Amino acid sequence: MTVALTTTQIATAFIDACHLEVRALKPGNVHIYAPGHGMQVADFEKSAEVAAPHISNRDLRVGDRIRRAVDATFDAVHCNTNLGILLLCVPLAAAVELPPHQSLEARLKTTLAALNHDDTRDVFQAIARATPGGLGEAEHGDVRAAPPPGMTLMSAMEQAATRDLIAREYVNGFNNIFALENDRYGPR
Repeated sequence: MTVALTTTQIATAFIDACHLEVRALKPGNVHIYAPGHGMQVADFEKSAEVAAPHISNRDLRVGDRIRRAVDATFDAVHCNTNLGILLLCVPLAAAVELPPHQSLEARLKTTLAALNHDDTRDVFQAIARATPGGLGEAEHGDVRAAPPPGMTLMSAMEQAATRDLIAREYVNGFNNIFALENDRYGPR
């Protein structure tokens, strides 16, 4: 990607990605051919619409964007329809806002390296509110409590990476996501 994206472009790209995600067949998950877990496709579409302004808000830190998007989702549909996609899309949204002097991968690494304790606190609150399926307990850095002093979001993700695919993406710089894109479109 050779240009920084505008707020409107980021919001639109996020909404489009969310709409595409529920149109893909996914065993065990909600999609246009199968509701589930008390949710309908319309819940996911509404969630995308209400989360997008927070994701594309350049005035907010990454953690604040995630927390506000989860809060907006719960206000709109009263359940977790988008925590995973928020955790993955928000750092990418922040990265594409940076001046395009470097590759998107490099800008993402800069974004991830800048995550601080405030981001950790906000993401912990978002995850705790979303209560994703399979959320276990952790002896150190459990999301249901305030993060320990000095804990960054990257250090929290490092602790969770052995049991959580999204945490693993943070730790490896979203390598799997970039590999999928490179396989499909070639290197940028």
